[in-house]
Amino acid sequence: MRRSRFAWAFTVVAILLAVYGLYFVIHRDKVDNGIFVTAIIALSLGGLMLLAAIGMKIMGTSKKNQPEEPTPSFPEEEEPPVRQQWRYEEPAREEPRREEPVRQERSPVHDDEETFEELPRVRPAPEPRGMSCYVSKSGYGPVFEVSGNRFRDMRNNRTYRLEGGSVYSDFGGLVYEISGNTIRTYAGDPLYQISGDSINRVFGGHYASISGNVITKYDLSERYECSFHLNLAQTLVLAALLFGN
Repeated sequence: MRRSRFAWAFTVVAILLAVYGLYFVIHRDKVDNGIFVTAIIALSLGGLMLLAAIGMKIMGTSKKNQPEEPTPSFPEEEEPPVRQQWRYEEPAREEPRREEPVRQERSPVHDDEETFEELPRVRPAPEPRGMSCYVSKSGYGPVFEVSGNRFRDMRNNRTYRLEGGSVYSDFGGLVYEISGNTIRTYAGDPLYQISGDSINRVFGGHYASISGNVITKYDLSERYECSFHLNLAQTLVLAALLFGN
């Protein structure tokens, strides 16, 4: 931009000097037939400047017409190969085979003594999480909330949880243990046993009956109804918590 402005100003000055010198040379020659030295110098200087401006213009035009030299192109850098990330794959685990429980033969005992059959411990299948069952007592209202493997006594707000074959209290640790269809205290004393639709005391005989989702005490004094069906382990825990030791 500055170079073009300079060339334009240079050309204008050259034209003014040439016109100024030519005018006064012609005017002085007509008037007094004399020579005006300043006019001759301005005319000569303006002519030289015009010639210089024309030369610069020609040189600039020739430079524009020359082909541009190709810019050297550099080869693109090759991207390094992507390293494959090593991932650890855990070997497939084989499911353990379930062993059939071995039945133990009863040893002969006296007629006046009751026997208790030792059964292998089984892990009860918990109910799906997010589903809650409410156990209501007839004439009283809800007394227990069962949510999967957790039991909440709504009468005193105590919570129990079933883990494997053990029942823990959030206030006192281990409370009951389950072996097969029997629940016992943490000290090993058997409490209740479920046989078909009957809840029996291990050392006391028939205690309550199960009909669908309803549990009724043998003397019809207590009747409990669940909002959905409970499995064997949940029913054993509920019987121990409802009827006590």
